Amino acid sequence: MPSSHASLAAWSAVCATAAASTGVRTVAAERLASLFKALADPAWDKLVSLIAASDGGEACICDLTEPLG
Repeated sequence: MPSSHASLAAWSAVCATAAASTGVRTVAAERLASLFKALADPAWDKLVSLIAASDGGEACICDLTEPLG
């Protein structure tokens, strides 16, 4: 499983390419902003890291609740 930073970089490149070729409409820009805001949440980053570090890239919810408090 790719790291969350690699995935974010790939997604950013796709978004930038789409924006350059077609222009980003207001609604699309608002959706992207919402997505990037969610990805910037430290809890999200920690969850993705915990899941990626787990065997097979999967984790039980019981293994994720304690580290997040």
